[in-house]
Amino acid sequence: MRVAGNIRTVRLAAWTALVLALFVAAWMLLPEKAVAHGKELHATVSSLLADKDHPLTRLYRVTVVYAGDLDPVDNAKVTLSAARDEGGPGVSGIELTEISGAAGVYVGEVEYTRFGTWNVTVRINGPLGQGEAESGFTDDVRPRPVTAAEEESLAFEAERVMRLQLFFKFGWWPDVVNVVLRVLHSSAAIAYFAMTGLVLFIALAGIPAGWPKLATDLHRIFIPVTVGSLLVLGGSGMYSAAFDSPTSAPGLYDIQAILDLPYGEAYLGAFLVKPLAWLALIYLAVRIGHELKGYASFPIVGGAATIAMPAVRVTPRLKQLALANVGVGVVLVVDIALVIYLHYLSHLGVFLPPAL
Repeated sequence: MRVAGNIRTVRLAAWTALVLALFVAAWMLLPEKAVAHGKELHATVSSLLADKDHPLTRLYRVTVVYAGDLDPVDNAKVTLSAARDEGGPGVSGIELTEISGAAGVYVGEVEYTRFGTWNVTVRINGPLGQGEAESGFTDDVRPRPVTAAEEESLAFEAERVMRLQLFFKFGWWPDVVNVVLRVLHSSAAIAYFAMTGLVLFIALAGIPAGWPKLATDLHRIFIPVTVGSLLVLGGSGMYSAAFDSPTSAPGLYDIQAILDLPYGEAYLGAFLVKPLAWLALIYLAVRIGHELKGYASFPIVGGAATIAMPAVRVTPRLKQLALANVGVGVVLVVDIALVIYLHYLSHLGVFLPPAL
């Protein structure tokens, strides 16, 4: 009984050590995505007197960029609303139009009902529902004559420039969705590398004596777990390609926008290695699962004979497949590090002079 208890203790310790090692390895392999832009925005608002004969009409020009990398916030919905300090009916729901060929620049005309001090609120809804933010400023709408010199000056620049700082709010979309998908992505990666790590252990050490059912149990769950995990990784990867790339959504699906970035070609080339590696992992998972079928029919020896059962050696083919899987995993880790590095470079390149 003491021998059996010691064997169970050793077996439990071995499994615990293996699971912890696989967990650490899988955690190191997880693709830590850089936040593409962050939630902080900077907006520059220019207020122009559109026509001296209509002093209640203002033309607003709003330029919106992400604070972290100064990328324009394009394809957003920008609206203005205003309330008068002195009371009276307000202005709401004025939607600005993005200028064609000038990403992140929105213009719109507002016709106020009365002169006075107006508290203007700028509201920005990110593209594809990525978030919403709002901030405000004060605009004094007063009747006054405009000289010829002032009119000429206003033709080139705004009468007043307001600089706003905005933050996208944390909401169900996209923030909670991002968190859920990252958890699923991490869990799928851990499950896949835990299963293939166990196969690597068998391929190098053989099926241990006393574990005659290991191959049978592993064969039964290997394909569902590994292929299912890879499908989850593929789906979350497609989502990340749209929302975690160096550009705003649709991200990598707008290839020209990526190519226009600094280091964009290198980033796109490095990223395309990931779907190729994913296809290779799918192929290897199916082949390994098929190879395990040959070990699932070993007889099970019960009782005391199980302890004395010799270890079953595996074929070179399973070793080759397991080592090929490791090789693809190493390539994937290096590629993920390169993608993250180029992601940062693409943002930093915005601040470099064009000659560099």
